[in-house]
Amino acid sequence: MVYINAEFIECNKVHMLGMFSMTGGCDEKSEKPFRYFFKIDTLKRQGIKYEQTLIPGIGFKIEKGGWYQNIAFFPCPLTVFYTQIEEIKQTTIGTYIDGTYHRDIFLAKLKIYNKDFLDWKIVEYKSNRNDYFPFPLLINFVNNFIAAHSDFNKLDFDNLFSEFDKPGWNNVSLEDLISKLKISFYSDSQSRPGKDNHFWTSAVVTNIETNRYFKNQIEGFFKTKYKSGNWNGDAFESTIESDYAWAASHSREYFDSPGLEQRIKLELGIYLAKEFEKAEFLFSKFSTSGETLENIKSAVPK
Repeated sequence: MVYINAEFIECNKVHMLGMFSMTGGCDEKSEKPFRYFFKIDTLKRQGIKYEQTLIPGIGFKIEKGGWYQNIAFFPCPLTVFYTQIEEIKQTTIGTYIDGTYHRDIFLAKLKIYNKDFLDWKIVEYKSNRNDYFPFPLLINFVNNFIAAHSDFNKLDFDNLFSEFDKPGWNNVSLEDLISKLKISFYSDSQSRPGKDNHFWTSAVVTNIETNRYFKNQIEGFFKTKYKSGNWNGDAFESTIESDYAWAASHSREYFDSPGLEQRIKLELGIYLAKEFEKAEFLFSKFSTSGETLENIKSAVPK
């Protein structure tokens, strides 16, 4: 069974981008002239709490609407920026044991608009969560994505909905992203008859998170700090030292340098602490192509 502390769930800050939230209960002394609510109709009183009464195969009737000047609740549309909540309900499936259905399914039908409101699509979100209150996080993410990228077709809803039910779906750790990088070093040279030969050291970065925004950040760091670099598949190579000397040239040679690797990772961490934006990383993670989109500021210096 799922418990809430009142018959109504209030919808807060529906007109503030990325700030939508829900709270259980209804403050009858509120001075707000109009408020949005979800009303859960199938309730029965149990002590000081309300217990939502499960109807096998049907679930709860959840009605969206408003409350005008604390006089009465009435049905009305509920739109949070670019997301209109068409339908929201909780139903039950599973085995009937001791009078209780032991699995609840949260369902929401959403109409998603483009930033110009000229086009829209219907998406359906289904969750095994047994409460409603993480739901605003999903709405806020979708709205922020549309605000940044204009077009709902650039958002991979299937991937987002699948990941949203997992703990830590929106956690991003720069420490983890940096620590898992592997940096290999190579010394190389070029013979120049009649001149000092050219010697340089290359750093090859592998095991990079497959996120286009983060890969742009890696490229931006090396091209800012070392003024060079290019991609070779999923690896990024940059010349980190260069010199000329009257000495014999040699072929490309690998060498191990934990100290140099640690120094570069530290420099990268300082760079990302200033340049990295968690929201852009997540936008890239859940975009349809996995690429950073056209209005993300490029991390690569021009």
